[in-house]
Amino acid sequence: MYLMYRCLSTIFALTLIFAACNQETDEQLIGIMQNSLISECGRLQEPALKAISRLLGRSNKAVSRDSVLNCLVVSGASCLDVEASWIDTSRARQIYDILKNIGDSLVVETLGRQIMDQEIRLRVLYLGAKLGIIGTETKLNAILLHHGDKQMAEDFLNSGSAQLYEGGKQWGDANGYNIVTGAGSHRIRWGSF
Repeated sequence: MYLMYRCLSTIFALTLIFAACNQETDEQLIGIMQNSLISECGRLQEPALKAISRLLGRSNKAVSRDSVLNCLVVSGASCLDVEASWIDTSRARQIYDILKNIGDSLVVETLGRQIMDQEIRLRVLYLGAKLGIIGTETKLNAILLHHGDKQMAEDFLNSGSAQLYEGGKQWGDANGYNIVTGAGSHRIRWGSF
């Protein structure tokens, strides 16, 4: 019995040592993340996303760097088409979950920075609404008022967010549109993947 106990405790100890040896350090994970940010910011792949998730789980501040957040938002937006449908759902889900777990104010600021890029503006707006982070509505509405179009206003009106609805209504009033109830756009749902 004693011999069996010693064998089991030795196996357990070796398993812990093996697991500790196979676990990447924060520095290794940051290296993986940074290499991906440099080479493929708009298309973050599995190794980079895993590194970011692990660092986030360890509360490592490297995840909250502007370069990381910018790449996450650009990559998340690149997972959406112009109709707000996910193109690559598995990668999109990873990015979505990471962004939902990063501090809200950091994500709001990053969305605001990336929305100024005309090429991806609509998809960033879709991503912002799908994330449904409290506090983004005011910024999203301001962007709609200054840079929006009819399609964006319709998406906001039908998103399920009362504040985005108000923003869509303000845009419509400012641009001579009459808002009527009927079958409208349902490309985005506030806070829904």
